[in-house]
Amino acid sequence: MQRAWLRFCDKLARAGLSRASVEGRSTIRGAVARRLPERESAVHAIASLYVEQRYGRGNDAESVARFKTLVREFAP
Repeated sequence: MQRAWLRFCDKLARAGLSRASVEGRSTIRGAVARRLPERESAVHAIASLYVEQRYGRGNDAESVARFKTLVREFAP
C-alpha cells in the first residue's frame, strides 16, 4: 500500500502537484480540484481506499488490488 501511495504521489508531483509529507488526502484533493478538476474523482477514490486500508479495517485483498490498479492507471 505504502509503495503504491508513494508512486501515486510521484505521479502528482510530476504533474506539478507536489506535497509536503505532512499533507493529507484532503490537501491533495483540494490541489487536484483546482489544477486538474477532471481527475478529482480518481484522486478521491485512490485517497479513500488508501485511508481505509491503511488506517481502517486492515488489508482487504480485493480493496488493495483495486487501489493498486487505480494508482497504476492514474494519469494526471
